[in-house]
Amino acid sequence: MGVGLGNVLTTVAANKADSRYTQLTAFLTCPVILSPEGTVMDGMHRIARALSEGRSTIPAVRCTEPVSPDFRNCRPEDLPH
Repeated sequence: MGVGLGNVLTTVAANKADSRYTQLTAFLTCPVILSPEGTVMDGMHRIARALSEGRSTIPAVRCTEPVSPDFRNCRPEDLPH
């Protein structure tokens, strides 16, 4: 049984292009936000841009206390953006 890849490849290409656009337009003056454990809570697109530009450092802030997420177990399209 075969599966047509046309729609899958189109979706993958669109997602990659959108992700790359987000990286290219990321503001590197805004800090990456890290959890108390050091995991990235916000700013992966800024990290990706910095890496693609050959930077070795980027502004960051680390939370000192755990932060509860605004939303849990929901689909991205259900978020109020």
